[in-house]
Amino acid sequence: MILAVLVAVGVWAAWVFDEAHRHMVQAQTELSYARGQVLADDPALAQEGVALAKAQTQAAADLTDMWVWKALAAVPKAGDSLRAARAVIFAADSSVNGLATMSAGISGIDQELSHNTFDLASLAVADEAMTDSEADFSRARAHLANAPRADQGAWVLPSLQSEVSRMEAQIDAMSSTAAVVQQLGDYAPALLGADNPQSYFVGVQVPNQMTAMGGVVDLWGVVRVDDGTVTVVDSGAGEDLRLSNTSSPDFPRVAQSWLDAYHAETGRRLDGALAVGLDAPRFGGEVTLANGATVPDAREFLVSGIYDMYPDTGQTRQRREAREAVAAQVVEAAFAADLPTLEPMVRDRRIMLWVRDPQIQQAIAATTLGHALQPAAAHTVEPVLINVDGSRLDRRIMRGVDYAVGRCPAPDGTVRSEVTMQYRIGIRRDALMPEAMIGAARVGPNGPISRMRLKVYLPAGAQPVAVLVGGEGHAWRQSEEAGRPVVSLSLALPPKAWRTVKVEFDEPDSPAPGTIEVQRMPQSAGVIVEDHPCELEQA
Repeated sequence: MILAVLVAVGVWAAWVFDEAHRHMVQAQTELSYARGQVLADDPALAQEGVALAKAQTQAAADLTDMWVWKALAAVPKAGDSLRAARAVIFAADSSVNGLATMSAGISGIDQELSHNTFDLASLAVADEAMTDSEADFSRARAHLANAPRADQGAWVLPSLQSEVSRMEAQIDAMSSTAAVVQQLGDYAPALLGADNPQSYFVGVQVPNQMTAMGGVVDLWGVVRVDDGTVTVVDSGAGEDLRLSNTSSPDFPRVAQSWLDAYHAETGRRLDGALAVGLDAPRFGGEVTLANGATVPDAREFLVSGIYDMYPDTGQTRQRREAREAVAAQVVEAAFAADLPTLEPMVRDRRIMLWVRDPQIQQAIAATTLGHALQPAAAHTVEPVLINVDGSRLDRRIMRGVDYAVGRCPAPDGTVRSEVTMQYRIGIRRDALMPEAMIGAARVGPNGPISRMRLKVYLPAGAQPVAVLVGGEGHAWRQSEEAGRPVVSLSLALPPKAWRTVKVEFDEPDSPAPGTIEVQRMPQSAGVIVEDHPCELEQA
């Protein structure tokens, strides 16, 4: 009899766990669907998704309140998977609440943006809603923080460990959306000319020639913003202005140099500057050239099509005139944004902003919009690759960065660390490449060899020891920016071959984890951070 009861309880417990897990997985699926509808600005479908996700989280939560669940979850080790599942369920429930608040706040914004008009009242309401939703996302993170984890010795089923990671990613994605809307709303009235019209320089960065900030500014515009309405009042090609300062990743410094160049050319003093990455999907629209011909994809035209149309180095004037013809259209497209486009652009630093108002700029500088070069925290590195030969091959650069953080302190309190960077440029065969894209790059047996400058920003207090390229010592120069030591060196990138650069340095010991700040490029970077313990250094 006792055995039969135990078997029955076991079967029941297995059913309860299976049902709770099913509801949990379905809740996460509905949560993803609902977030997609929020971004697509479909309130009805977003509300439907939120309601379905809420029903699933509630059903799962009710099952975890049953006595059999609580009894088994209390068993050391054996109950770890149940406690992890409950953490995910309650994190999902809090996330659903946050998403419902976000949906109500965002509703209607996209239609305003799509007509180059910002509804300031709607942005203010959305800003308040995002603050409330972030509180729910914080509660969701707190639930997950209590989840047992396999990498910490807990007995958690692999499938459940995956659900924990999936939930973390969902929370981060929703929180990122809230952060973007908050950044729009906090200073929207002042930035968008609620009281006084504002004028901004907009530099459109093309990713086939890298600067420290991203791509080179091949075209630009000036917009006037009056009570939320955006109008392009001036535009041109990058060659029209003497834009400089391409070697610094500090956007406030770069932005001011752009404004100085525009002032020198026109005598007009603008209120701020934006950098917008052409690699954003929004720029894939149709534009019209001066001769009336249409180009179906502005982004591809400016990155490579313009060189197919005018391939010779002697056709500089024609390429310049083509950029001038489409500049106003591309800049206008930058403000016809929607949230699915805007969110990743802000997150990935494809939009950067600097304004003259010191109070607003102080706040912007601390966000991803500001991209100000901050004094480095402990164990933080940032490699920056800069084109120096004028070639237009950089959008195909692939890279990887490996930061081995020293964990074996010397008597002086420093540790020996190293950062290893690998770069490979993939290009079409030389015979098929327009001459104008090759530029001044030296042509080798396998194609153009790009000349670059690599700057590696090290942690504050770091002292470089050695620089190796391909395993051999290489000349380098040390400088300092924003209190950060910088190692600079020349680097040739032959086509279709990996180049490896290693920088060894001593840095102050700290328990902080290693961090790699990644330069924005069209191709994503493979990033590895690992500790370098004493036994490895002593081997």
